[in-house]
Amino acid sequence: MRRRAGMANTPNWVALDRLDDSAFDADVLMVEDDAAIADMYALELRMAGIRVRVAASGESAVVSARRNAGYKVIVLDLELPGMSGWTTLDELRHVAGTADVPVIVLSNANVDLEDVASHGAAEWHAKYRTTPSQLVDCVRRVRLTAA
Repeated sequence: MRRRAGMANTPNWVALDRLDDSAFDADVLMVEDDAAIADMYALELRMAGIRVRVAASGESAVVSARRNAGYKVIVLDLELPGMSGWTTLDELRHVAGTADVPVIVLSNANVDLEDVASHGAAEWHAKYRTTPSQLVDCVRRVRLTAA
């Protein structure tokens, strides 16, 4: 695992969360605070040729969205530290670059499908039932539908 200076014990995905986004172009913004889960899904997306950026909190997702206008899909956990997933989604809807970007809610939170629809999310999937390859299929389907 490649390490950045001053982050000797920090895995790559966390280091990406702290980098200057201006040089990092991605198709998918994944908002996930659990490192193991983020690594698992991000690895499969990258192996499928999908560029992904992981934000470990709602706050960092909003900052990333303000710096990058190129996201095609957002994958959002609802159970995040600090800013909740729903609040994060509402904030992302007020950022010009992500206002119309389709959102896949990927969470083990007890979710009412009416909440998913009312917040404008395209799909909802439970993490415990969604394999990384299934997420790749979801991202591709949502991208095609939105195009």
